[in-house]
Amino acid sequence: INIDWNKKEQGNYTMQLYSQSGYLVHTQDLYIEKKSGRLNVELPASVSAGSYFIKMTNRRTGKFVSEKIIIE
Repeated sequence: INIDWNKKEQGNYTMQLYSQSGYLVHTQDLYIEKKSGRLNVELPASVSAGSYFIKMTNRRTGKFVSEKIIIE
């Protein structure tokens, strides 16, 4: 998946992908540089197409961003 990452803090993040039902489907730790702009994250084949919620949590500050995404 591609994630737009403009104007967010750089650092270590935990990405969590939740199904529409609220089940945790995938977790991945990422390091994001300030000027990344767009992230390309590889998901396992077990993550099928559909609607999900993604939560990106800064591991240092605990601040998070979440939004609904569609995987095609």
